[in-house]
Order: sequence, then structure tokens, then C-alpha cells
Amino acid sequence: MDRLPSYAIGLVHIGWALSLIFDAARYVGKPLYPPIFAILHIIVSIIIIINDVVGGVLSAGIMAYYWSAVKPLEPIAEPQSVGILFLSASLLSSLMNKWLNSRDLLLFGFRLGVAYPYLEWGIDAFRNPLHFHAYLLQNPFTSFLADLSLIREAVFLLGLTELLLALTILLGIAVKHFSSLSLLMLIIFMIVAGYPLAIPQNIALAAASLTLIKNDGGRYSIHFALKLLRALMR
Repeated sequence: MDRLPSYAIGLVHIGWALSLIFDAARYVGKPLYPPIFAILHIIVSIIIIINDVVGGVLSAGIMAYYWSAVKPLEPIAEPQSVGILFLSASLLSSLMNKWLNSRDLLLFGFRLGVAYPYLEWGIDAFRNPLHFHAYLLQNPFTSFLADLSLIREAVFLLGLTELLLALTILLGIAVKHFSSLSLLMLIIFMIVAGYPLAIPQNIALAAASLTLIKNDGGRYSIHFALKLLRALMR
């Protein structure tokens, strides 16, 4: 398995460190001290390149803190951050090799990490569509949809697509195809994102999607179970 996701997670931590250093005002009132956390992110980014397992532990620890203490406060605990928590934890799969196939466990962790943001985005698109309407109207890349009177339809289609990606990737259905769609959507999100921190986070999710395209979903998936069932029925 290539180390692209590890490098991408390291890049995410560099992005957070830069944000904490140069945009500290954004974190006022949140349960963290920017200089200390910036140093922590830099340390994690270095360690995760040297050692996946140790870096994965540290990265997952910081992400777990953000999830429990900061979420749903923005900008550091949005759905991508939770997805990166699962990606980081999946790097520990080699420790489970005595009981489970580490490669398949790693791919399952990547599927979980990629699927989670889509699940939360998709649910939110139906639960809070006005937020998405406002974002599409304000974003220079998507504001043309208002002129075409397609804002409501675009939000509905976006939410539906995100839920489809979440369920298919999580369950392991046609993983290569839906991971390809995930990669395309993440590239689009990076282009239209209004906040620079979303770029490295989406790069990590894109790297995980690319890994799934290259390796499929592994044994812990419906696709593999159906394939095994067909083989047994022959």
C-alpha cells in the first residue's frame, strides 16, 4: 500500500498549523491555545511521515479532541476533520495484523474516513438547505445557478449525491467507481472552497479516495461478500 494518504494527512496538519499561526483570531473562544496546537500539528506532520503508526496515534488523538471538545464549532471540527480522524486511526491497522488482515482493515478505515463527511454533508443539505442556498449564492463559482433558478435543484442533487457516496463507499459497493466520483467532487470542492484550510483537508480525503480507486474496498465490504457468495454457489 502506498504512503500517499500518510503524506496527505501530514499536509493537513501543516495546513492547520499555518492557520493557527496566521489566522489565530479565528480560534478565539474555542478550547485550544493556537501557539501550542500549532506546534503539536507540526510535530504530528513530521512524525507521521517518519512512522505511520506513531503519527497515526498522535493525529487521531488530536482529531478525537477536536471532535469531542470543539465540534460542531468551525473551522477545525467540520466533517472533513472527523473523516481525517478515521483516516488517521486506520494507519494503526498494522497493529491488528495478528487478528485481522491489516490491508483490508486499512481500506475499511479509508472508506469510513471518506464516507463520513459525505454523510454529514448530505444530511445537512436536506436538514438545513437554506445554508447551502446562501453559500451557493455567495460563491462566485456557483452564483450563476441563481440566474438559472436552479439553486433548490442543485442543493437537492448535491445532497442526494453525497448520501449516495456515503452509503456506497461505506458499505463497499462499486468502490472504485464511487471513489472516482468522490475524487472528482473533492477536486471541485477544493476549487470552489471559500476557506483555504478546506484545501489540505480535502487533499487528504482525495488521497484516500485515490487509494480506494487503486485497491478497491478490501474484504470488509458487501462487494467482497457477494463475490465470495457467488464463488461458493458455483
